[in-house]
Amino acid sequence: MMGCRQNLSHSRGSVLLLVLWMLIILGVLGLAYSSSVRGQLSAMIMTRGRTEAYWAARAGIEKAAVLLAEADLTQLAGDDPLFDSEPLFRDQQVGGVAFFSISADALEPDAPPRYGLTDAASRININLIDEQMLLAMPGMTYPLAHALLDWRDSDDLPREAGAEFDDYMTLDDPYPPRNGPLRSVSELLRVQGWPELFRAARPDPYESFMSEPPPPSDFDQLEARLILASLTAWSADDGLAPDGRQRLDLASASESDLRQQLGLSEDEARAVTAHARDKGFKSPLDLIDVTEPPREEQQSRGNRGNQRGDRSRTQQNDSSNRSSDSNRKIFTLARVGEIIDSVQVGNGSALTQTQSQPQAGGAGDQSGRDRNESPQPQPTPTATPAGDATTSTPPMGGSTSEVKPGRINLNTASYDVLMLVPGMTETLALEIIRQRTGGRIERAGALASMGASEQVFRSAWPWLTAASRRFEVTAIGWEPASGARAVIEAVLAVDGAGTPRIIYWSEH
Repeated sequence: MMGCRQNLSHSRGSVLLLVLWMLIILGVLGLAYSSSVRGQLSAMIMTRGRTEAYWAARAGIEKAAVLLAEADLTQLAGDDPLFDSEPLFRDQQVGGVAFFSISADALEPDAPPRYGLTDAASRININLIDEQMLLAMPGMTYPLAHALLDWRDSDDLPREAGAEFDDYMTLDDPYPPRNGPLRSVSELLRVQGWPELFRAARPDPYESFMSEPPPPSDFDQLEARLILASLTAWSADDGLAPDGRQRLDLASASESDLRQQLGLSEDEARAVTAHARDKGFKSPLDLIDVTEPPREEQQSRGNRGNQRGDRSRTQQNDSSNRSSDSNRKIFTLARVGEIIDSVQVGNGSALTQTQSQPQAGGAGDQSGRDRNESPQPQPTPTATPAGDATTSTPPMGGSTSEVKPGRINLNTASYDVLMLVPGMTETLALEIIRQRTGGRIERAGALASMGASEQVFRSAWPWLTAASRRFEVTAIGWEPASGARAVIEAVLAVDGAGTPRIIYWSEH
């Protein structure tokens, strides 16, 4: 009897132990399943969050396009809400689940961010800037300037402090230089030395959690931000006159065209056509050198018959005065400033720097996928002969003129950017800012009435415009539940009809 009880007790203990093991195994399986379900659920939430964040960022780009289509671009100034408005561009809800903001970096280290679009013409074109202009930037160094110029030029000969193909091939992850125009400022992250400048301008917020602090940067944060905020790859002028019409071709315009479209007097129109016939125009700046024609050309045709008897005496008097007449300029500098933005020579640009179109493939932006639908056109050198450009006037807002890359907008450029313009003086830059504060500057030629000398005007005017049609947009979308975030950088160009189109696109 005692043995049976012991066997029964032993059997019950074995069954209890087996049950406990089964419960443990079931618990582990349950936990594993629960963890798997939670992981899948988290993945689904994150995937959905990323999708929501992405489309929220896309909504930001669409909103910018709608606002540009509704805006009167001929009246945009630096204080326009398109460029800085929290109610328009900060924390905008999309579909009840996601948000977007359109932001731009602030220059001051402790300043709040700016919410709005960026006028591409408020910055200087990185594909046209030369070594002298680069080195004029506070904090710029020879290695940075030379590396950028080497990255951009078409040869493989490095400058003294630059880098070319062989230097990039020695990297752990080698790649070739662009050897052409940059597609965006972000592409500078691939140019030797420039990543350090980016880190100085925008320190990683997680660096404070690192076990070892990063090495100190050689660049001042404010100077680094000023450099990056002064550059663009997309500034351009639409080549239209301030009234929206096609610019008149000085090389082929008739006296009637000059009087009707530019408001020139009969003597001024005659002098311009005589200059075009005898010397030719290479640039609108040649208007400064137009002189009064000889006196016999100023006489009306109706009086020529009555003057034939006195021709010998007239010719004698003219011969003594022709020298002084031929050196007497027909236009004052201020008068040139009034008309120069309404004329062109063929389809040429006054800028003498050249750039080629970006090619498909090659080195792109380091972060994200980019699309470059419409590269900047190659500007024609100043000395290009005039072609068969028409002098007809298209409808208001229409455009048959060539886009001029590299122009800087007098109404939106900062003081630091204005000071990079060749020939610019501190006094003139401050006067530009003062005048645009009281009202929009209507034309780049207004520089002539702000105290600019002829030399300064000749140097600065080719780089300037008073209007813009290209705008940079950085849209940040996020979905709060998952914390997902998406960034889209785009450049919108507004055609003559007022319809914005995307000419650059990069997703992060």
